[in-house]
Amino acid sequence: MSKSSLLAHTNILGLPVPINSSMRERLLVKWATEAKPKIQFEEDHIIGFGSDITLSDLLIRLFSHSPFLSNAAINHPLCINRILDLGPDQAWLRFITDLENELNAYPGNITSLMAYLRTQKTMAALHIGICDILTIWDLQDVTKALSQFADICVSNTLNFLLLLEQGNGNIGLTMPLPTSAESGIFVLALGKLGAGELNYSSDIDLVVFYDLDGVPYQGEKSIQEFVVKLTKALIKILDERTADGYVFRTDLRLRPDPSSTSIAVSTEAAEIYYESLGQNWERSAYIKARVIAGDKTAGERFLDQLKPFIWRKSLDFYAIQDIHSIKRQIYATKGGERIDILGHNIKLGRGGIREIEFYVQIQQLIWGGRLQEVRCSRTLDGLEALRVCNLIELEPAQQLSEAYIFLRNLEHRLQMLNDEQTQTLPKEKEKAESFAAFSGFRNFDDFAKYLKHHMQNVEHHYAELFEETPSLTIDGNLVFTGTDHDPDTLETLDKLGFKNSEAVSQIVRSWHHGRHRATKSTRARQILTEIIPSIISAFSKTSQPDRALIKFDQFLEKLPSGVQLFSIFFANPEVLDLVAEIMGDAPRLADYLTASSSRLEYVLDPEFYDVLPSRSELGLDIESFLNSVSDFEQKLDICRRWTNDMRFRVGIQVLRGTLSPMNGAIVLSNIAEATINSLTPHVLSEFESKFGTIENGEIAIIAYGKLASMELTPTSDLDLVFLYECPNESVSKKGERTLPASSYYTRLVQRILSSLSVQTSEGQLYEIDVRLRPSGEQGPLASSTEAFKKYQLHDAWTWEHLALTKTRLIYGSSHIREKFEATKNLALSGKQDTSTRAQEILNIRNRLQEKYTYQGAWDIKHMPGGLMDTEFIIQFSVLENYEALADSELTGTLQAISALEKHGFLDNKAAKTLSQAIKLWSTVLWLLRLTLSSTSSPSDMPLGLQSRLLKETDQASMEDLENFIDLTSKDVLAIFNNVFFIKETRSSENE
Repeated sequence: MSKSSLLAHTNILGLPVPINSSMRERLLVKWATEAKPKIQFEEDHIIGFGSDITLSDLLIRLFSHSPFLSNAAINHPLCINRILDLGPDQAWLRFITDLENELNAYPGNITSLMAYLRTQKTMAALHIGICDILTIWDLQDVTKALSQFADICVSNTLNFLLLLEQGNGNIGLTMPLPTSAESGIFVLALGKLGAGELNYSSDIDLVVFYDLDGVPYQGEKSIQEFVVKLTKALIKILDERTADGYVFRTDLRLRPDPSSTSIAVSTEAAEIYYESLGQNWERSAYIKARVIAGDKTAGERFLDQLKPFIWRKSLDFYAIQDIHSIKRQIYATKGGERIDILGHNIKLGRGGIREIEFYVQIQQLIWGGRLQEVRCSRTLDGLEALRVCNLIELEPAQQLSEAYIFLRNLEHRLQMLNDEQTQTLPKEKEKAESFAAFSGFRNFDDFAKYLKHHMQNVEHHYAELFEETPSLTIDGNLVFTGTDHDPDTLETLDKLGFKNSEAVSQIVRSWHHGRHRATKSTRARQILTEIIPSIISAFSKTSQPDRALIKFDQFLEKLPSGVQLFSIFFANPEVLDLVAEIMGDAPRLADYLTASSSRLEYVLDPEFYDVLPSRSELGLDIESFLNSVSDFEQKLDICRRWTNDMRFRVGIQVLRGTLSPMNGAIVLSNIAEATINSLTPHVLSEFESKFGTIENGEIAIIAYGKLASMELTPTSDLDLVFLYECPNESVSKKGERTLPASSYYTRLVQRILSSLSVQTSEGQLYEIDVRLRPSGEQGPLASSTEAFKKYQLHDAWTWEHLALTKTRLIYGSSHIREKFEATKNLALSGKQDTSTRAQEILNIRNRLQEKYTYQGAWDIKHMPGGLMDTEFIIQFSVLENYEALADSELTGTLQAISALEKHGFLDNKAAKTLSQAIKLWSTVLWLLRLTLSSTSSPSDMPLGLQSRLLKETDQASMEDLENFIDLTSKDVLAIFNNVFFIKETRSSENE
């Protein structure tokens, strides 16, 4: 067998050191009774090949350490016989020849084939294990034999299945050619099997492909269904664990886009995938690709077509950066002081096998497009080729080769123990000492010293590789490529505060695999690779990092492209921190951001965190944008963009504590009013172009509710009523159509409502509620000032007068404003029996409670003594005393409380309680509306939101805040009962 020139120092492990073991004594007894009678040679017989080891020596060393190989020797003594008779090499050749002859035309069924293969697997492991631990074969001999056995099993199993399908009439193959040679179906081995360096208990990485035009399928189903069925049967025969064990654990996840493709893939689909979506880690995997079964002509043709994907003749800067990232995601140091021997993973851990493999593969990807000499599948051959091509120095090549040989042999000894897929050293000192003896060391300290020496060399050279490039780690691995979770990465995520590190790893890995449209392009993934550490770091700092990252994943899922977003994050890490905070602490705001990711660019504006300007300045700003275009539809989009950006700005400022919730309510109200005032003239102009104008006519917009009182929350709708003023029996003139005033203004209001609420590509402005107009839903959308006056004086219900106490004209001339204010004062100054009015309001409250399902202690608005009851108290008190309060500012709730106290209609204690309640209800409700869709308890709230609630309400804990809410609601309810029930009783007594 050919050897690399770097292998002068093979560093294979020594013979296992016998130790006092009760297991050994038990197994020797079992050997003597069950196996020895079948052995034709004496116990002092020399094994052969220049070795002075006897059969007795072998058994003592074997039975001292490896239950798996010991039981295999006892159960298959004829395997020992063959080695003693023919010598290790000839015995292996005989074993392989007999195996192939038997499998070439296996006479049995699937069940018997499965049993046969499993028996042969145990015998192969025993034969190779004996040659390995007795140092008769070196690493390359061992891995070649293991790979050879796997090749035969996969190839002949596929042949067997194709023969069955030919017998069933599903496929037409010409005999006596090898059954699969013309099937159009082939199996690629990747990973260690592909490179011919398989270990004892490794998975085998397989990919099953088929050429649609080359499969001579004759069945009734599709070719894909046929090949998938065939693949399932292949995997079952090899992978399924039975009473006889298993042959090979098989992994099909290296196929193109495994989450969305079937387990067998057409070559056409694969070529399209690799051409458009193939990643550098997949290029790395295909360095080791090899056709091991099926139609090898079709397989070689496919691999030949993939060469441009694997071996690029030229690489741009970003491709090189992305290749570097394969290494840079692994935390590497030159000191090696962080390496602990006990429990260390010699494959994935620091200084392990994977770092050596990456060291080779990364440079192969960079240089292989121009230098065919480095296109080696075996790791040791790759190191030698890089050295010969002067791409690495002799020292790292030599030291890495020695370390690789030592670590791979150590990996084999680990797997020999119990036939387990493990690369982790024992954690317990006693077991570690026993394993050191199995590895040929007289004591554990020598073993640890020798192992640490190799791993420190690996770390040193690995850390020097591309040393000038910045690390993509956070004091620990951040590896998200490939198909398996990286153990060190999971540990890193745990340390950073993530609760479910595997779920987090899977999310990030899905981005690398191009699961979302935002991450499908090569450029997007290249930038993403660079910012992954920043993303992980930013989200780890949020109060609930797992929850925040899941929300961010949902955000990415909705994006059409990711390049622009990732570029913003790359250039502006502070924006990424903000996004993490939004995703973690304000899910509702996150939805708002998801609707338009371009808002992140707005965050970059230097003025973003400045205090927002006054209402008039806001109006001038939006007006300048609206005047910049002539098309009306464009005006609607511009208006939505401006308004929603401003609302987003307010939300972020409140979230970050630079703006209080109550001040945020004022600013939101200013934004809404500026929007209405600026957009309405453009709607009117567009409307007049079709329907003309009404001479001396004008329209006014009255704000009710929270817009009127400047208390809008992030989810408030706008309560609006529309009035118009014009001469009697007016009609429109100078338009395409003539309309009477009532129809004209009704249509105009419809246009205004549509302009404010219709959904466009830029989203929606506001939900509008016009049910407070005269006669409610039955009344016209627009009322003349005279009709409005008549209704308010003669027909309005008490609840309508209650609502009228909190109104404000926000659009219209001073003339119509005066008329509205006169009507309002006249309507609200009218006297009514107090008890009757109180009872009507109680009836309203009861009906509202019947319609609404109370949501619990955090239902701030509807709880007894909550916001609704507080507002009922204040509005009822204003209505009862309106004439005396006529000169006071009453629109704002706190202003109304102050006026009521000043005029003696509320005592100081009640006024203080109600003011405190309004501030508490408004603050809590505002923050909940900003961040959550719904909530019933603190357990539903992000920790960041809880922190903001406590800070704004000056409470020490959520329990304290809940108590504060409870006490406040009880105090308000006591005032409510006093204002309504007691007054009602007194009125009855007076009567």
